[in-house]
Amino acid sequence: AAIALAFVLVGLSPTSTTPAVSAEPHQASVLSGLEGSYYIVGQPRMPHTLVERMRFYRVPAVSIAVIDDYKIAWTYATGLRDVAGDAPATTTTLFQAASMSKAVAAAGILRLFEVKHLSLDADVNTLLRSWQLSESAKTGSDVTMRRLLSHSAGINVHGFNGYDRDAPLPTPVQVLSGVPPANSPAIRIAATPGTKTEYSGGGTTIAQQVAADVSGKPFADFMQQTLLNPLGMNDSTFEQPLPQALWPRAADGYYSDEKPVHRGWHVYPTMAAAGLWTTPADLAAFVIAIQNALRGNGYPPIDATVAHEMTTKASETFGLGPALAPGYFMHNGANEGFQGIFIGLTSGGRGIVVMTNSDNGVALANEIVHAVAEIYRWPVLRPQPKQAVRLTQAQMIALTGSYGAEVGGDNFLLDVKLERRGGVPALYATDSFGKIAARLYAATSLRLFTLGGESLAFTIGKDGRASSVETQGAKLLRKSS
Repeated sequence: AAIALAFVLVGLSPTSTTPAVSAEPHQASVLSGLEGSYYIVGQPRMPHTLVERMRFYRVPAVSIAVIDDYKIAWTYATGLRDVAGDAPATTTTLFQAASMSKAVAAAGILRLFEVKHLSLDADVNTLLRSWQLSESAKTGSDVTMRRLLSHSAGINVHGFNGYDRDAPLPTPVQVLSGVPPANSPAIRIAATPGTKTEYSGGGTTIAQQVAADVSGKPFADFMQQTLLNPLGMNDSTFEQPLPQALWPRAADGYYSDEKPVHRGWHVYPTMAAAGLWTTPADLAAFVIAIQNALRGNGYPPIDATVAHEMTTKASETFGLGPALAPGYFMHNGANEGFQGIFIGLTSGGRGIVVMTNSDNGVALANEIVHAVAEIYRWPVLRPQPKQAVRLTQAQMIALTGSYGAEVGGDNFLLDVKLERRGGVPALYATDSFGKIAARLYAATSLRLFTLGGESLAFTIGKDGRASSVETQGAKLLRKSS
């Protein structure tokens, strides 16, 4: 499950709506106030309704939980969990948490280390019983649990594709060793531990095996007993495959072209990295537990020690589990056909969880986040004003073309075209992940941005046309025309 990259989708008309835990006054404003990261100075702001953006991004179903004052203010679900069956999503529909699983798993592992009085800075090979990281002694630097949970252990394998429900399933040890029927490379040390941050689902899978070996329990059972049950996350499970009794409650996943994932979803033996099935309300309970612990009201399994480790920077961008930014902790996630995000502010007890059954879900989720931040007057994540300059036709033509690179093991393509929509010529970018055209605005002649927050920095070649573009941390080269 990779952290999601997205630009944008048509329309499955939502046919069912499940209202809030308590439909409070701000809910209607949020559902009609979706915006991107930016709005253009001097132009009217154009918020959208949730239904409009679901159609635009081609997201069949979305489920939301909003946190205010350390409690769930409201929950809401709309759309279809199963399009072919015309089955509506409700607030108790189960979605795959994808990489959001990593933060939840980290909390359980931190609790285990706390109870067992284990060091987060010990070599994990001293704790592993069923598998060993063979290169560990050669690096001169230990692979530790602190580094695994903060993506700084130098471990390969960014994310996992999961397995068709009809395919043979590997054991976690087979995944670690990269032997059939595993469909991912052997997990190994690819860089000196502790030297840089490199997102790694492979590292999280090592952490999963440590938890199983130390606890003496299958990972799903360990997490159920250690974290999910104590936090009252009764609609959550790490069990893979999903138990048949829960199939009627599970959403089916959909690709960015609206095609369904075969038999609804993939199976993830890499449970800590990608295997949690849950609801926004349950994930909100997890976020609130961290927030309560940060203000001194925590209790096991997430006490002040665990919450501090999770929200203290341990690498360039991560605590132990969540990603960190000024004022908040968060994680997003992307499995086959599922995307979502959770955010918790570090003070004030505010936050949000959004879960969808679409490969375009994070783009929609981000707009919902900005709407909540704006309506609830958060100190962070509210849409920001941005100046845009007008480019000449020649300047725009110089940037058009197709660009590509490998990103997270996948071929990432970006098409930039000059189009006239509504009588106004403008540049639009469509990526191969979301397959939706996003309008580009110019900060300068070579630095462009989308209202969704993506930035694009172009470089001009000797022929006067752009030779490359940098976006989302990747450098994409122009493809031959």
